[in-house]
This record gives sequence, structure tokens and C-alpha cells, in this order.
Amino acid sequence: MLVDVWHTQDEDRYFDLEALEKEGRIEHQGKEFFRQALIDMGYKKIVDEARAAGKKVPFYPDFSDAVLSKGAQRYKRFAEKWSTINLS
Repeated sequence: MLVDVWHTQDEDRYFDLEALEKEGRIEHQGKEFFRQALIDMGYKKIVDEARAAGKKVPFYPDFSDAVLSKGAQRYKRFAEKWSTINLS
């Protein structure tokens, strides 16, 4: 068997089970968080419209500091849970 990627939060879809059990919501711990942020920013709609019109797809917009910080915290929390090493 050949495996090129294994157990990375950007290839696998990890989420916080506690948030799902307690609050009924999925809190993504990988790049899905950033995908959803782009959708919330309206980028997917812009891409869909550009493609439908045969136009060039625009570059990704910049994330706010708040989104970057929240994403970084999720990656850190994932690393700590996965490795049991506190990175603080």
C-alpha cells in the first residue's frame, strides 16, 4: 500500500466531537473553517458568477485578523489534542 497523506487536518475532515455532542454543531479543525469563511465573505458567489460569465476567477480575498486568529487557534487546538503536547 502507498499512502501519500495520512492524518493531516487539511486532508481529513476532523471536527470537535464535544461541540457536536453538546451543541449539535460541527466545528471544523482544518481548512474547512477557511472554506466556510470564504463562503461567508461572498467569495464563492463571486467565483460562480465569474465562471458562468466566462471571466477570470479573482484572487482570494484577504482574511481579517479575527478569522486568521480563530483559524490558528483551531489548528493549535487540533495539534494539542492529536499529540497531547501543550503548545502554549
